Amino acid sequence: MGAQLVFILDGLAEPSSPTTLETARTPFLDALSEKGEAGLLDLGWDREDPSSESGILRLCGSAEMERIYSRSLLLYGAFHSHLRTDGAEKWVWILNPATVADGRLEAYVENEPTDSFWRAFLSIASSRRGRFDYLPVRGNSGNIVRLLATHPADGRSAGISSPPRRGALLPDKGLSAELVSDAIACVPPGARYNCVWPWGMGKWEPGRMNLPGEEEGKWMIGGSPLPRAIGKILGWKTPLLKEATGDVDTSIASKGKAILDALSFAGTTHVFCHLEGFDLASHRRNRPQKIRFLEEFDRVMEPVLSDCIARKWLKDLWFTCDHLSSPVTGNHERGSVPYLHVSFADGKPSERPSGGKWTEKQALSGSLHTIGSWKESLGL
Repeated sequence: MGAQLVFILDGLAEPSSPTTLETARTPFLDALSEKGEAGLLDLGWDREDPSSESGILRLCGSAEMERIYSRSLLLYGAFHSHLRTDGAEKWVWILNPATVADGRLEAYVENEPTDSFWRAFLSIASSRRGRFDYLPVRGNSGNIVRLLATHPADGRSAGISSPPRRGALLPDKGLSAELVSDAIACVPPGARYNCVWPWGMGKWEPGRMNLPGEEEGKWMIGGSPLPRAIGKILGWKTPLLKEATGDVDTSIASKGKAILDALSFAGTTHVFCHLEGFDLASHRRNRPQKIRFLEEFDRVMEPVLSDCIARKWLKDLWFTCDHLSSPVTGNHERGSVPYLHVSFADGKPSERPSGGKWTEKQALSGSLHTIGSWKESLGL
């Protein structure tokens, strides 16, 4: 019957021309676009500030999970499940190394290896009596790529912890403010960062957060911790890809092999593959890097997807993204996201001429999916 293969190209689409989709040389995507249907997907970003965790959950057909899991809780639940047995409620934050001046955020680590910083941080934290517990989140290679902080939910106000954006004010109330003071004391001497920014806060409530057992037929293939965490929270298979970094240096070939492995199982119904390098290049405001990454994706995935098509493993092939991401501003931006859909019958594309190269502008002339109709189309 064939499976649904969905590529979440994190932050690929852009709000203003010339965009990466318009500029990059992508002959394979262009050929698929000639046989497919392009349109827009309304993930709600005209009414809300876009976030990857919400966007990915909505694309996976699990929008209701947003009410339970913030980003920090997704990571905590997926990577520190052995700590859930005490039954205690906890506040959980994600931490970013940051530079702060006059109480405002100047810079933060969004796109660099942070293993050495976090190892030194944890070494200092373990030698002092702090008020917070610090928990590592490791990448596929074993390096620390994120740190979580937890504190018992003891009735005190958690305060506010907004996502890091340049110019934002440090939290000055509640546990979030106390966390900043505690964490500054653990910043390693000589580090290029003088602070730690807490965000993505949520309350871990063991009574509500019973994770499902592994579900047959659905896969999440990703290199960065967030999509892997979402896959684990949903009960999907989440293979560990040691060469997948979650950045532009990721091994796209290793993700291609994982796709082939997943589709080779007769019971596979859905495979989601997440690539984050597009978004990180935007955060760096590095347009050429983003273009090169898309061109590499096009080149490396061509033989993989051609093989999938030849083996008649696909029912539908989808390309989309979780939010717009601008290499001009370096931020996530509001607006509907484009998608490209190619359906197959007996290993051959059911041609729906879309009118040329897949771009944000071209998608404007296609159908508009809501979160509900998207979920229905994918049979989720």
